[in-house]
Amino acid sequence: MLGLEGFLVLKLQAFRGKDQSDIVEILKANRKIDRETLMAWVKKFSLEARLAEMEQLAKARRIG
Repeated sequence: MLGLEGFLVLKLQAFRGKDQSDIVEILKANRKIDRETLMAWVKKFSLEARLAEMEQLAKARRIG
């Protein structure tokens, strides 16, 4: 079974418009993300910049 962290990594890899929207919404809504697992996968696939970008958008949309 694919966990939420794995799902986010797949979305980060595909990174199409819909994937980006999905990532932002998941980051905004879900507090149960295992950050340690997510970061391990993100680092493995060199997706740090994409995740950082999506986290910034999620943060901005939570505030606004």
